[in-house]
Formats: sequence, structure tokens, C-alpha cells
Amino acid sequence: MADLSSEHNPESLVEEQSDGDIRDFIAQVPLMAPAAIADELEKLGYKGQTDQRRALSLMAYRHVRRLKRLYVDGEEWSALPPKQNILMLGPTGCGKTFLVELLFQHILKLPTVIVDITSFTESGYIGDDARTILTRLIINAGGNANLAACGVICLDEFDKIASSSSNSRLAGQGTTKDVSGYGVQRELLGMMHGADVIVPMDYGFSEYGYRVQVSTRDLPFIACG
Repeated sequence: MADLSSEHNPESLVEEQSDGDIRDFIAQVPLMAPAAIADELEKLGYKGQTDQRRALSLMAYRHVRRLKRLYVDGEEWSALPPKQNILMLGPTGCGKTFLVELLFQHILKLPTVIVDITSFTESGYIGDDARTILTRLIINAGGNANLAACGVICLDEFDKIASSSSNSRLAGQGTTKDVSGYGVQRELLGMMHGADVIVPMDYGFSEYGYRVQVSTRDLPFIACG
């Protein structure tokens, strides 16, 4: 019978690793030139979308190069250019999330999570708390919060949280709360810019559940809409 103890003990999902382990992991991630990444995507069956494929390949190269300078070369964080977030636009079915999946999960093999943003609401309301995106990323990173901070987050259906129907643009303004639109935008803004986020490992179901801290300063966000 499968061991279900981790479902009742979120702390058991978190694995501690030393800085050396993170450095070894980053060292083995391939540093491929953007053109080589684009070619590899085509070999794996991704056809068309040439400009978009090249743009995401360049973003991936910069991300891996930045991680290697931080963890392998030991450069100071303040000496590096900021991380790069990216927005991909296109009709449904054109291959946006498939491109992210192939590149980061199959070629670079970095911790990656792809989420449908429409299921998220502002903290304290029914629906997924935006911070649980990081919970999923930590689990995909084998429970290692430090390794998760080197990964990639893809926010699918990102345009769906743009709302013009609510007049509560500032906290306390009006009487209507836009908990799944502007509220989520506020939750995501700090994470996308770069912050130390307290992440609920029980998906926020308990106010007193186990929490870990994750830095998003080196964590790129890819928004698809």
C-alpha cells in the first residue's frame, strides 16, 4: 500500500539540500546557445512559430546563464542583470504552453509548473490562493524550496484575470471586490517582480499549516494569453 503520510504531514514534502547540491544541479543544466535551443525544439516536433520560438529560446539561455553565474561561478546577485519575465500572446491551440513544456521540462529539465490562472482568487476567498502556485513548484522540485527558486512558472490564460467590471481598484474603494481579477493581479505582482514569499505547503487549507519561504528574485514567469 502506498505511503500516504506526506498527505497528512506537509513538512515531510520539504527536502533540505545544501548549497553544494544546488550548485551541482545547476552545473549539469545544459547551457545551449539560443539558436541551438530553437533547433532542438524543432527536432522534438515543434514546428512553426519561428519568432516566438527564438524569443523564448533567448529567454531560456539568459535564465540558465544567470543561474550558472550565481550558483557555479559564485558571482554576486547585485552584479547580475534582473531576471526576465515574458508574455506570449496567441490564439488557443497555437502551441504556447507546449513550447514551455518542451523547453523547460524536456530539454533543460528545470523545475517547471504550468497553471491555469482562472482557478485562482485573492487570499481569503474560495479558490486557489496565488501563493499555492509556488507550492506546486516546490513539489515539482522534489520538495526542495531552494531548487524551486531556480525553476520556471507558466501562467496560462493570463488574459482572463484582466477585468474592467469592478470599481474596487484600490483596497477599500467601492463595495465590490474583484477577487478573481484585480485581486489576483495584486497577489501576483510582488511574486513576479521578485520577493520572499511565505508558501503554504498544505495549499493554504489551514491557517497554522506548515510554511516555507521561497525567493522569486531569480524565478522567471511566462504569461500566456
